[in-house]
Amino acid sequence: MPGPQPGHPAPIPAAIAAALSPYPDAPVLLAISGGRDSVVLMHAAAALVAERATVVHVDHGLHPRSAHWASEVSQQAESLGLACVTLSVDARPSEGEGPEAAARNARYAALASVMRAGACLVTAHHRRDQAETVLLQLLRGAGPDGLAAMPADTAFAGGRHLRPLLDIADGALAAYAARHEVRWEEDPSNASDDANRNFLRHQVMPRLQQRWPGAEAALARSAALCAESARRDRLLATEDLGEALIAAALPLSALVGLAEDRQRNALRAWLALRGVRPPPRNRLLSFMDAVANGAPDRHPRMAWGEHELARFRGALHLLPRLQLPAAGHSWDWDGRAALELGDSFGRLRLEPDGVGLDPAVLDGPLRVALRGGGERIHPVGQGQRRALKSLLREAGCPPWLRQRLPLLFRGDELLAAGPWWIAAEHAVDRGGLRVVWDLGGSLQVPDVTRPSSA
Repeated sequence: MPGPQPGHPAPIPAAIAAALSPYPDAPVLLAISGGRDSVVLMHAAAALVAERATVVHVDHGLHPRSAHWASEVSQQAESLGLACVTLSVDARPSEGEGPEAAARNARYAALASVMRAGACLVTAHHRRDQAETVLLQLLRGAGPDGLAAMPADTAFAGGRHLRPLLDIADGALAAYAARHEVRWEEDPSNASDDANRNFLRHQVMPRLQQRWPGAEAALARSAALCAESARRDRLLATEDLGEALIAAALPLSALVGLAEDRQRNALRAWLALRGVRPPPRNRLLSFMDAVANGAPDRHPRMAWGEHELARFRGALHLLPRLQLPAAGHSWDWDGRAALELGDSFGRLRLEPDGVGLDPAVLDGPLRVALRGGGERIHPVGQGQRRALKSLLREAGCPPWLRQRLPLLFRGDELLAAGPWWIAAEHAVDRGGLRVVWDLGGSLQVPDVTRPSSA
């Protein structure tokens, strides 16, 4: 018996059933925008998993008819016997974020918020989407991970994200929609070439398909081959790093003896395990050269996106990117309520303790600032004033904490350097105030070794 002919609708429900077969009891979330592809997905899936499926529609609020689209999705879901939830999001881009990325990030954050443990999120990405993604990644200069494009089955928000239609041609979706008289809403923004994906869809892919009729399928096949290559790279990195792959800081000793390309592959795998996209290749090459050839007392750092990598004490450390305020910036503080210093610098508060700051310091205005250079303090337990720079170096304080360290002043007089050193002239033995610094996130405030206890 001949197999399905091009454009025949049968492969669509079969593909959905195959994708869900490893998860026979999992709740299913169908992400439905209201466009043709997602409505076809909803229609085909309803016949297979209606009893355990919920339609989820994300209203981006970017078009005057978005509320109407949400209503249409809800009505169609109801007609198919499916529960439906609409999530409204603010998809306006933040500074430095494009509109496409902003809408995508808002959409997936909303979908993640309604995922249950072990649930399956199902989206309608198909073969043309995959081909377009490969081209976009090529134009970004991506490697095998990027060129693998969209995976058919990947972890997402405590469950799985399934794309069962990645091998389905656009013509098959059109045929299914016609045969079942599926109705859908057209988003007018899809007709604009302003977005990169739309430009590829309207201007580039038709020309490629005209010249090379198999272009779409070939690009999707390349994505599958790149996914295989990326998996081999991850296995190689696991072999090369061993237990170091799960270390909080990546020991440089784990990279010694590896060829340079394997070093970079291992570092990418270590970053990927932490959910971090690697830096651009030229930046990574430059950083690894500085790590390999820099003097031992230097601490090379590289910032990209929201992250930084730094070498310190024989290891590479992944950090949140530091956003320094303007030079000379300071925070006024009464010392009574906690002081929020912002994402990069955490939170400062004073707590009752034994030995600590004299509470009398609260009688006057306090000021919190970062290091400007040249600060000196006479720490409790030491016989003389010391340069703060020397104290930090002798204590082995990581450079990223030195930059973030909050200094407590009254006027121009340094009262305390973070939680570590209190000025002896403003300390008391009883009823003192302890300085507590909470950085939050992935950064921890260590109890650094003081010279007096070394």
